[in-house]
Amino acid sequence: MNFAALEVREKFARVKNKLPKEIEKPIIAQFKRSDVPIMIVAATSLKRSTEEIRKIVDARAKEALKRITGVADVEIAGGRERKILIELDQRRLATYSLPVERVISIVGQSNLNLLTGEIERKKDKYLIRAIGLFQSVDEIKNLPVNTLPDGSIVRLKDVASVLDSYLEPTGYARMNIRPVVSLYVQKESTANTILVARNIEKEVERVKGVLPGDIQLVVTSNQADFIEKAIENLKVALLQGAGLIILVLAYFLIRMNRAFTIITTVCLAAVMFLPTKLLYPTLAAIFVTAMVVQKVRPVLIVTSAIPISVIITFCFMWAMKLSINFMTLFGLALGVGMLVDNSIVVFENILKKNEEGLKGIPAAVAGATEVWISIWASTLTTIIVFLPMVFVGEEIKLLYGGVAWTVTLSLIISLFVAITVVPLLSARMKFSVEDIPKEILSGLYRAQRRGVLYVMRRRYRILAWAAAVFLASFFLFTKLGME
Repeated sequence: MNFAALEVREKFARVKNKLPKEIEKPIIAQFKRSDVPIMIVAATSLKRSTEEIRKIVDARAKEALKRITGVADVEIAGGRERKILIELDQRRLATYSLPVERVISIVGQSNLNLLTGEIERKKDKYLIRAIGLFQSVDEIKNLPVNTLPDGSIVRLKDVASVLDSYLEPTGYARMNIRPVVSLYVQKESTANTILVARNIEKEVERVKGVLPGDIQLVVTSNQADFIEKAIENLKVALLQGAGLIILVLAYFLIRMNRAFTIITTVCLAAVMFLPTKLLYPTLAAIFVTAMVVQKVRPVLIVTSAIPISVIITFCFMWAMKLSINFMTLFGLALGVGMLVDNSIVVFENILKKNEEGLKGIPAAVAGATEVWISIWASTLTTIIVFLPMVFVGEEIKLLYGGVAWTVTLSLIISLFVAITVVPLLSARMKFSVEDIPKEILSGLYRAQRRGVLYVMRRRYRILAWAAAVFLASFFLFTKLGME
């Protein structure tokens, strides 16, 4: 981006001399995400013109909003901006032998606001300013610009017309067809959007009491609303994912009769399609059932990795000063399905030890010891994918770092849960191995065995098909567009 901006400046320098001299100086600036206003506030009135509204809003509302912590700038659009127009009369200037440059210099030197010094005290200090700004149009008109040989003073109104006017409009703002004055509020790049937006809304309510009663302030755009909705949707998706994991595991870990199968299927559909208000009590009921009913406890053992991993991840996020935002919640929602993988492997191996005759603590220790190296390796291969985040640019790291950290932390924590909490619960919780359905798993094992035998007997044909698919995929990859 920096190289592209430099290239644009170089090309503009080549054609700058060909542009009309009366145009304003072009500004070449890089667009950043922080340049987008997080909130737009519209000011409207049925009695006043947009010029009057702009003058009042500029004096009373703009500075109040700029003082909010996290606000970088406030820009005003709509209504013509006030300007003082000085039209010099060439004949009068010639009469008094007064050059134009001198008049311009005198006007500029007479309208100053200078910092002249400071007075320091023990706890604070005072700044001293020499304020020489014009307060009214009459002051400008009566400004001395020359002295004649007879001692009389030539004032600006003698050689020019001073008009209180407005700049030409460069943009328009409308709300419900009516012209309005809009305030565009930009936040600092590192500030929290939701927190800044809430403070702006409070300040807007306070400013309403300061403005005249006929001027109304309306928030027409607020990025915080979109972010809060997105976060709420991700929260629901996270809870739905956890609920679906519990219910799907129930089919493989619980021997169910017809009534229990129907209840589980109904709960599965409810978690997927129920509105948010009914989702929370449904998940609470599922959790209580898993605690109370003994045959459902194997599901609770495996899925214990989800709440434990998520809660401990929040603790690490607090220590690393990561906030709960769209990207961090997206990382948790992305990793919630992988949180139970290690627990399933450990629990399945503990069940295998139970079938071999070991019970209680010996079965839990032996089952976890056999597979801990395997689950360590599988977890590290997943985590290592996010290693390149360390080497990307600062802006990309700021945007996607939350996803990488939440996924990495939650997976590491789920690994420790699988080799500590799952064996502990398996050794202490009372459940019967006979309640674990073997029909589904045995059927899957038979299908897997037939599939492996089929592939091994036709290995050359399978390799040929795999190579053909790989080459075709590589060819299609070269045709994909990139940006």
